[in-house]
Amino acid sequence: MIVSYSSGGVKKVRYILCQKDKSKAFAEVMKGKLDSTKYEMCISAEVDDLMKLHESAAAKIGGQSTPFFIIDGTVVSGADIPKME
Repeated sequence: MIVSYSSGGVKKVRYILCQKDKSKAFAEVMKGKLDSTKYEMCISAEVDDLMKLHESAAAKIGGQSTPFFIIDGTVVSGADIPKME
């Protein structure tokens, strides 16, 4: 999961990492459930470390936008359809 800095992405990733059932939380985020719902963030050193790990991984591979893909070893930032084809 790459951290998105748009549309509350950082908060949504933190929400996912805070949940016991991360798969369910991810599905909720992808379905837009959190877009119109207030939710609380956990306070956790473990989640803080995971957030730093995700940010570091994204920075190392140049992930600065969403969507972000790696297709046949080529980085595609944003919805660049010609590069995806």
